[in-house]
Amino acid sequence: IKGVLSNTSSSIRKVRVQTSVRDRGGRLVSQVESSVSVKAGEEVAFEQRIRTITRPHLWSPEEPYLYSVVSRIYDAKTHALLDEVTNPLGFRWFKFDPEEGFFLNGKHVKLIGASRHQDFKGMGNALPDSYHYKDVRLLKEMGGNFLRIAHYPQDPAVLEACDKLGILAAIEIPLVNTIT
Repeated sequence: IKGVLSNTSSSIRKVRVQTSVRDRGGRLVSQVESSVSVKAGEEVAFEQRIRTITRPHLWSPEEPYLYSVVSRIYDAKTHALLDEVTNPLGFRWFKFDPEEGFFLNGKHVKLIGASRHQDFKGMGNALPDSYHYKDVRLLKEMGGNFLRIAHYPQDPAVLEACDKLGILAAIEIPLVNTIT
């Protein structure tokens, strides 16, 4: 876990950063804590290393198993919760072989999918999350397991839907008309 703490107050702040990994059922799998002091008006980068998680439940299109990573920042003196963020975590590994194709978690997978642009008639690209989720759900329902997110960064809800529904995603670098 890498992050940056900002102290916008007028005095030094001592905080405790706690990061927990929980499985789908909410059971604690791993946890780490760090103490950090941040001078007034400064930002401090921090890094935490999660202990090895033995035999993780692997994410796949057939079983999109997600863990939760919860990072909390507490005041060191009062123990008051100052901030909290939760992110999904899927364990998986992949490789491309020029002769045999794509492999996920050591198994050959035929990629079946589509390309997606973030726009809708009459709305442009300012879409509600439900539209993104619907697009990914439709891809899954038609037997897809792969989405090419075309040409530019799209709303984070697209990737969230892919993670939850079991769709592999490829995101292009955000360059248009600048590569010859």
